Amino acid sequence: MRLDEICSLRWSDYDAKNGTIIIRLRKHPTQKTDQVVPLMGNSQMFIEAQPRVNEKIFPFYNESTSNGFRRICDYLGSLICISMTCGMRVLAGFSSGDIKFRRWLWCQATGIGRA
Repeated sequence: MRLDEICSLRWSDYDAKNGTIIIRLRKHPTQKTDQVVPLMGNSQMFIEAQPRVNEKIFPFYNESTSNGFRRICDYLGSLICISMTCGMRVLAGFSSGDIKFRRWLWCQATGIGRA
């Protein structure tokens, strides 16, 4: 999932019983449709841990989350192999989705990008 897809998820997109989410208006080269995606690993646990304060599961803004992540990486002097516009490279055997989700979890844990 792209960061903007994560930041735009709504509680109405989440199906706890079936362990799925709906990604709305997914960018795809040939079709622009909603997609039902199974939740893998601990992702359902992280969704359930979110407070239901409004319709968004993760009440963050894509730009502020990305900018906050970049500021922390610059501060730490980290080299990032994450492309915000062209997808993601596979690092250390992780899938690109796993890398994005781990990045999101790190931002969530540190409070980066909260609205």
